[in-house]
Amino acid sequence: MKESEYLAHYYPQDFICIADAFYPLPKGGQLSIEDKEVSTTFTTADGSKRKDIIRRYKAVSIKYNLLTQEGYESLSHIIEQIESAFYDEGKYLYLKKERMPPIAPPDAVRLLFDRITIDTVQPKKMSYRMRKNGCFLYEGLALKFN
Repeated sequence: MKESEYLAHYYPQDFICIADAFYPLPKGGQLSIEDKEVSTTFTTADGSKRKDIIRRYKAVSIKYNLLTQEGYESLSHIIEQIESAFYDEGKYLYLKKERMPPIAPPDAVRLLFDRITIDTVQPKKMSYRMRKNGCFLYEGLALKFN
C-alpha cells in the first residue's frame, strides 16, 4: 500500500514501512519497548575492567490477547515482507505518539510517529481456538522486533 492510501484509510494507526510500502498493524496490540545494548567487557593491561558498548537498540514486543483471522493473515504477510526484504532496504516500525493531529499533513507523515529500526523478527508465538463458522480466533499472539 502506498502512503496516500494509508493516509486516506488507516491514519493514525501504527504501521511498518519497508522501502516505500506501508503495512498498518492490526489494532488492539499491547506494546512494550525495551532499550537494549550489545556490549563487550575486557580486562586492560593494568588489570581494570572496561565495558565497551558496541550498539544500542530498541526491542519492541507486541502482544495481541485476541486477534481475528484477518488480522493474523495481515501480520503473517508483514512478517514475510520483512524477512524477504533486502538487507539495505529500510525496515521501520512507526508508532504513533501520544498526541496526534486529526488530519496528517501530506508531506510529513513519518515525522509524526516514533521510528524504530527493524533488523530481525523473532518467530511468532500463538494459540488459537475455532469459531462456529470455521474461522479462527487467535489468542496470545506475540511478536518481537529487534
